[in-house]
Amino acid sequence: MKKLLIFLFMATIPLFAQDMTLDQAIAFSLQESISIKTAEDALLQAQREIGSKLSLDRTRLTLNADMEVQEPMPGDTVLDLINGSMKLSLPIVPQLSLDAGLDAKGVSFSVVFTPFASSKVTTKQEETYYKAIIALRSLQLDTALKVENTFLALMAAEQHLIYTQAYYALVQEQYEITSVLYEAGVLSYADLEESAQKVSDRRQAMYNAQRALLEKTRDSNSLLAPSYSKVNVEVL
Repeated sequence: MKKLLIFLFMATIPLFAQDMTLDQAIAFSLQESISIKTAEDALLQAQREIGSKLSLDRTRLTLNADMEVQEPMPGDTVLDLINGSMKLSLPIVPQLSLDAGLDAKGVSFSVVFTPFASSKVTTKQEETYYKAIIALRSLQLDTALKVENTFLALMAAEQHLIYTQAYYALVQEQYEITSVLYEAGVLSYADLEESAQKVSDRRQAMYNAQRALLEKTRDSNSLLAPSYSKVNVEVL
């Protein structure tokens, strides 16, 4: 008779798939997937590229003011009434801007040169960014679908094992009854052999269902914890 040898090298690792709901498994897989983390890093890098270009691109006139005007006194000039400062920045080109300031000391002008300032985001950079978004979303969807399909297969394997166990228990009882009737001379030896064969067939079916469940559990665990999922099944 064949024996099923099952080696589980998961001493401190639980069977994740059997301890989670489908929603929990999908969320866990999306969070722990190395491929998704890599795609997220690529998207973040693309965002940084665009952000750095925009932050260096002087495309607006900016005005910063902190002003307070005092009540005029006889003989005061306009500058005597100013308490605070105001600064106006006007970009000429991305690398060059004109700054003007006004405070109690008077009006000042300055030219700011930024040699490493870049122009607007290029089309290629935008394309890279949107491709990174699409790649990440596609990978997330694909991962979720894989987890869902794997868990459905796992649930089916669990139900099949329950069925085969119940069927095996039934034919085992039938064999015991057949044995009693055979000993009483009511049934023939052929009847006893037929009943014994049914027990053997149902036992093998139950072993096969156990093996299938372990394989589906391994598949589920590989999506949740690929570095820890090591389930080897061998039939001798």
